[in-house]
Amino acid sequence: MKKISLIFLIVICSCNSNNKQNIKDDLLYEDSEKNVFLKRHVDLMSEKKPLDNQERYFDRVLYKDSVYILKDIVDVNSFHYIKSVTDTSIANKSDIFEDKNYIYKFQHLPPTSPEIKAIDK
Repeated sequence: MKKISLIFLIVICSCNSNNKQNIKDDLLYEDSEKNVFLKRHVDLMSEKKPLDNQERYFDRVLYKDSVYILKDIVDVNSFHYIKSVTDTSIANKSDIFEDKNYIYKFQHLPPTSPEIKAIDK
């Protein structure tokens, strides 16, 4: 159990590492291996210690029932924020982005995996 907890902690820390450079409007970041990440502030809930508004970087995208790496489909130059959407309750919240090829939906709540979904324009 300790080994699993340690591995989980390493994965979480690596997802939030600070070695990323801003490449587009404080939205898209790039690491030293040229991987592209979408930076979002998310609320993490815990009964013992609630963590609100934590910075996280995401690089997995669901597109046509397959998961891709963000750098493989995003057009960095035309990528931009459109709006935030909250459906009938705060329990269904997302941010909408687009580039020249796709519309991206980042799902805050309810949690999904991957958090980013892409659809053709």
